[in-house]
Amino acid sequence: MEMQGDLKRAYEKSITFLWAMIAALVLCPITVEIVRMSNPSFSGFAHQTASQVRDFIYGIAIISPLCIRTMRKAILKHGRPSDLNALLSKLATVAILTVLVAEIPAILGFLLFLLGGFYKEFYIALAYSVLVILAYFPRVNQWEKSLTSSVVN
Repeated sequence: MEMQGDLKRAYEKSITFLWAMIAALVLCPITVEIVRMSNPSFSGFAHQTASQVRDFIYGIAIISPLCIRTMRKAILKHGRPSDLNALLSKLATVAILTVLVAEIPAILGFLLFLLGGFYKEFYIALAYSVLVILAYFPRVNQWEKSLTSSVVN
């Protein structure tokens, strides 16, 4: 029973932190709209550079889910801890890193907006990041499954 209480506390603490990270991401579209409203002809600070790095940014966005899957497997399978607190710490670390990597396309899209004024690309990257976050957002049943498989092994 103590395991369930520890799991619940660790999960809720991680979720609170993850929501704070996601809330910080909301500042990007607010900034984009403020810039667009104050300067409707905004074409970025380095339009030529933005055009050159656009494909690179798309490439990073496309591979971010693959990076998340690889990272999660590597962290969780490396040195299976028998200590409950160590496993909960690993699960929290994986959750935080997952959201960080999932936010990378939105942040790069924001950079693309600042460099080239490409606001549509920013919103596409933001939507993509949100979809990746939703797909990989930690769920308590996943944490329970990890704990159960760790205890059995």
